[in-house]
Amino acid sequence: MSEVGSRRSVATYVTLLSVVGAVVVGGGAAFAGWRWPSWIALVLASFAFLTARVPLRFQRRGGAQAHTIDEAVVVGLLWTAPLGVVPALMALAVSVAHVALRHDRIKIAYNAASTGISTFAAAVAFSAVTSGQPFDTLRGVLGTVVAAGVYNAVGLALLAVLFTRLQGSTFRGFVRDSAGVNGVTWLANVALGILMVVVALHEPWALAAVLLVGIGLHLGFRGYVAAVDDRRRMRGMLELTRTLADFTAGPSAFDRFLEQVAAAHQARGAALRLWVDGEEELHVWGTTSEEVAPVLSRATTGIEAFRLDLESDGMAALAAPLVHKGEVAGSLAVVHRYGVEPWTDDALTLISALATEVAVTAHNIELFKQVERERARWAEESTKLNDILGAASDGIAMLDASGEIVSWNPGMSALTGVEAGHALNKPWWTVLRVRDLEGDDLLPEGDHVVTSALAGDRHGDPVSVQVLRRDGQWRWVRATFSPLLSEDGDIDGTVMVARDVTAEREVEELKADFVATVSHELRTPLTPLKGFLATVRQRSDLLTPDQIAMLHESMESQVLRLERLVNDLLVVADLDRGRVRFGRELVGLHDAVELASAEEQDHGEDRVRIVGDRRLAAAADGNAVVRIVRALISNALKHSDGLVRVELAREGHEVTVRVADEGPGIPPWEQERIFQRFHRLGDHLHRTQGPGLGLSIAKALTDHLGGTIEVDSDVGRGATFVLRLRAAGPVPVSEPSSADVG
Repeated sequence: MSEVGSRRSVATYVTLLSVVGAVVVGGGAAFAGWRWPSWIALVLASFAFLTARVPLRFQRRGGAQAHTIDEAVVVGLLWTAPLGVVPALMALAVSVAHVALRHDRIKIAYNAASTGISTFAAAVAFSAVTSGQPFDTLRGVLGTVVAAGVYNAVGLALLAVLFTRLQGSTFRGFVRDSAGVNGVTWLANVALGILMVVVALHEPWALAAVLLVGIGLHLGFRGYVAAVDDRRRMRGMLELTRTLADFTAGPSAFDRFLEQVAAAHQARGAALRLWVDGEEELHVWGTTSEEVAPVLSRATTGIEAFRLDLESDGMAALAAPLVHKGEVAGSLAVVHRYGVEPWTDDALTLISALATEVAVTAHNIELFKQVERERARWAEESTKLNDILGAASDGIAMLDASGEIVSWNPGMSALTGVEAGHALNKPWWTVLRVRDLEGDDLLPEGDHVVTSALAGDRHGDPVSVQVLRRDGQWRWVRATFSPLLSEDGDIDGTVMVARDVTAEREVEELKADFVATVSHELRTPLTPLKGFLATVRQRSDLLTPDQIAMLHESMESQVLRLERLVNDLLVVADLDRGRVRFGRELVGLHDAVELASAEEQDHGEDRVRIVGDRRLAAAADGNAVVRIVRALISNALKHSDGLVRVELAREGHEVTVRVADEGPGIPPWEQERIFQRFHRLGDHLHRTQGPGLGLSIAKALTDHLGGTIEVDSDVGRGATFVLRLRAAGPVPVSEPSSADVG
C-alpha cells in the first residue's frame, strides 16, 4: 500500500472509530443519566490529563507506542464516579491533553475515540461483575481486575487494527509483539488504581499523597525509559558509524546503512546517491528509485536539509545534501514515515548530521580508491615478472648470494618434480642433483657453472646437464646461469633458466638409430638378393629347375620383405600428413587373421593358432584391419619361439582379437612406450629385427577406426595384445563353426 493510500485508510478507520466512540460515550451518559462527578473523580480525571501529556514511549519496528497510567485512573473513576460519566471524563481528559500537545488531528481523534470506547467497555464489565454492589470487597476487586483487563484488551485491539493500516503488519503479529509490555503496564496500573480507591474511600485527603507518589514514579520510570531509548539511539549511531566504515565492502554495506537510517527515522525506505570518481552510484532500500529520484535531485541542488509533508507536498520525506568542503557529493533521503505524525526538527538535524558523515566517508572512499588504484598499478608492475615466470614453460629458479633458492616457478616444479614449498629457502644442492656431460655431480665446492655464476661470471651459451627428478628419472636439461647484480654492482645471486631437452635428445637418438636400423633392414634382404642373382647369372647352367625355382622363391621372399618395409615407411608418412583414407565395410575377422598370419609366416611354417567363431565381423576398413593384425602377429612371432594364439570373440557391441605369445614379456614401464615409433625392447645387441614401426602403425590405424589396443603382460609370462573394434553382423562361412578351432 502506498503512503497516501495508507493515510487514507487510517483516516477512514479513525473517522469510523470517532463516530462509534461518540455514540458509545454519549449514549452511555444518556442511558445512565448524567450526574455531576465528585471532586475526587475530577481530581482523577485531571491526573489522566497530566499522564497523557507525559506518556512512556517504547520503540517497536522503527515506530513508537505510548503507554500511560490511564488504566489506574479508569479503575479509580469506576469506584468514585457514575459509570455513565466515566467514558466522557476519560475521553475529555485525553482529548485536552493531545490538543495541548498540538498533535495531529487524526491522532487526537483516534486517542479520544479509543479511550472512550475502551472505558465504556470497562464500565460495562465492572457493572456486570459487581452487579451494582462495588463496595463488596471481593466482588469489587474482581470487577476492578476484569474492567482493567477489558480496557487493556479493547485498547490493544483498536491499536492493532490501526497498525495494520499504518505498517502493513498482521493483527496477530502486533498483538503478540505488544502483549508483554501491555501485560506489565496492566498489572502496575491495576495495583495503583486499587491503591487510589482504597485511600480515596477511607481518607480522601490522603489521595493527593498517593497521586504525588504515582506521578513521581511515573516520571522516574519515564526518565529510565528515556535513558534506555538514548542508549538505543547511541547504539544505533554506533552501528551506523561502523557501517559507514564498511562502505568499501560493496553493495551489502550500503543496504545495511540505509536500513539503519530508515529505522533511526522511523521510515519505511531510504536512498543514497553518491558521485565517486565522476560516476553516479544510486542505492535504495525499502522503496524504488522512481519514488526517491525527485527528492534526491532536489537535495543535490541545495546545501541544507529539508522536510516534505504528506498533506502539503504529497510525500513524507527527509533529505539532505552530502556536502564536503563546499562541494556536493550526492544526497541522502528517507521516505514514508511510520505513523501519522510529521518528522520533527530533531529528525531533520539527525539526517543532516548523517549526510555530513556520509559526505566525509564518500570523500575518504574516493581517496581510498585512488590509493588502491596506485597500489594495484604497482602490484601489477611487480607481478608482471611473476606472471611471466608462472606462465613460462621453462624452469626458472633464482638463487641468492649464499646459494639458497629464493624463487622457483611452476616450470621448475614440472621439470624436477619438486614443488616450490619444498625448494624455497633451501641450498640449491639439497634440492637439485645435477650432473655434467661426463656424469660427474655438481657440488657446492666444485668448479662449475653454478659456482662461477654465483661468483659473478656470465655464461652466454647454454650448457647441457642432467637433473634427477623426484621420481628417480634423469632428465637432460639445457640451462643458462646469469648472475644478479645490485645497483652498487654487488652480486645478489644468480638466475637459472632450464629447458627439458630429454625428448629432443631421445628423438635425435631415435633418428640416428632409425637410420642405422633402416639401413640394416634394407641391407639384410639386399645381401641375399645380390648373392642369389650372382648365382643365377654365373651358375645357371649348372642349376637344376628345382634349384632355380627355390632361388626365385627366396628372392621373392626378400623382395616382399623390402616391399613391406617401404610400405610401412610410406604409411607413416601418410599418417603424418593425414592422407590415409578409410572405408567402412563388413570385415570378417577370421579371414583377416588368416591373411595376416600367412603374410608373416615363412613358407611351410605353422606357428599361429586361430580360435573363435568364423562368423565374427567388424565394421571397419578391411586393409587397415589386416595391417593391424599382421603387426600384432609379426610382433608376437619375433619375440617368441613358440606358438602364437589368436582368439576371436564378441563382447557386447565390440569384437576382440587377442594375440598371445610365449615370449619374455614386457615390463610395465615399457608398455606405454612400445607404441612409440622406432622404439624396440632390449639393448642394441639383443634387439629383434625390424625398424620398430609395426606397433606404432597399428596403434595409429586403430585410433582412426575408433577402436583400441591394450596390452597385458609382465616379465617372464608372455604378452597379450587385445584389439577392440566395433562389431558388425555375421559373415557367411562355408564350414561349420565347430571346425574353427585350430
